[in-house]
Amino acid sequence: MIKNNIKKIDQNFQISLKENIPLEFFNNYLKNKIKIKEITNNIVFIIIKSKFVKQIIETTYDEQFKQIIKEVTQSNFKIVFLTEQEWSNRSEAIIKKNVFTTDTGLKDRFTFANYVNGNFNRGAYQAAILVSSNDSQESLYNPLFIYGKPGFGKTHLLKAIGNKCLSNYRDKNLKVKYIDSAKFSGELNNAFNVGFQGIENFKEKYFNYDVLLLDDVQFFSTMKKTKEIFFQIFNHFIQENKQIVIASDKVPGELGDFEDRYISRFQSGLTISIQNPSIEEASRIIKLKLANNSNLPAIEEDAILWISENFNSNIRNIEGAIKRIIFWSIQNNFIKDLISKKDVISALQEIADKSKIIEIDDVKKIVAKKYHTTVKKIISRQRQKVILEARQIAIFICRDLLNLTYKKIAKNFNRDHTTIMNSYKKINNRRNRDIKCKNKIKEIVDQLQNNLN
Repeated sequence: MIKNNIKKIDQNFQISLKENIPLEFFNNYLKNKIKIKEITNNIVFIIIKSKFVKQIIETTYDEQFKQIIKEVTQSNFKIVFLTEQEWSNRSEAIIKKNVFTTDTGLKDRFTFANYVNGNFNRGAYQAAILVSSNDSQESLYNPLFIYGKPGFGKTHLLKAIGNKCLSNYRDKNLKVKYIDSAKFSGELNNAFNVGFQGIENFKEKYFNYDVLLLDDVQFFSTMKKTKEIFFQIFNHFIQENKQIVIASDKVPGELGDFEDRYISRFQSGLTISIQNPSIEEASRIIKLKLANNSNLPAIEEDAILWISENFNSNIRNIEGAIKRIIFWSIQNNFIKDLISKKDVISALQEIADKSKIIEIDDVKKIVAKKYHTTVKKIISRQRQKVILEARQIAIFICRDLLNLTYKKIAKNFNRDHTTIMNSYKKINNRRNRDIKCKNKIKEIVDQLQNNLN
């Protein structure tokens, strides 16, 4: 039925594009230059006149396109973007390379080759290389547990492991699966709705994989049934010596509402962190990301340094800055051979202002104001209920939002390391059970971030 109605689907596709993609980009680069060519074998083939625009869509707008296609077809089709020349010379290899969504959950562009490693992530990088190779010691690193704040490159590393495993073990038809916790729990909820057989089918599906890469495990913390099923799958992988890699924004010991038996299993392999990149490392990341955008003019060294100084809080910020520069160059019809520091500041000043660093003193001041007390009392030895709670909330935010070490927080609150760690754990567990506590923390964090604007 769909095959016979391509023209109507494409008309709806064009309307939805105009409504969901920035209008200037649509008018300049998509209008009359993109169309749905064919729908076959569960794949939507979309033809684009410009290879440059194809690249921008794949790096910036792929989620929007997937949603648009879902709306206009009422189906979860895979998407293949091709230039007219690629369409004329299409082959199974080209199609496979361009499919956004596959059963593995992986995307080809996430590889070790385009992952910048430095002091901030070297241990995690080396461990990832090891578990995706033929090394005879790989069972020592099962499970591999990688933790670090959002935007630090954990997802890239998990997907690079998956792609490397598929490449290394191509002759063994290795079954690899990457999935984030939200999608995993969604699939499992559907299985729960079916009943006992649905759950058994769900587990059997995951038992059949050889490598499992699970992202954002911290979101399972309050999902009792999900945790139980996941750990049945987890134990199967360990017992069968199948590789499992887990990513989280917290070290295992700080995962709220995970029982000790779960945490000890996470810690039974190798637990390793990804830290914040330095300015020099951020510059290297920027240069690599820019190298993958060949149609963008060169950027002078001072401009790269300025980006590094203003956006090195995490890799996601760096990628966002580069996408902003690309879009800025399109908006301004940039035709020079070199983008200057002045150009970069023009493109990024607005969001650079919002990426300033929150300091520990900022946390103390905002929390003190929220609890109608003073910073002096928060760091004092007073233990009245309101002051004690304010102190523990401030400690939690310094650890959770600012990613400070227990040692540094202890120094700033005139406490020892153990007291700081216990305060953090207490609020972390309370936050996952108490919606009022969770909302209060959110209000404080929002105020801290808004104060930077």
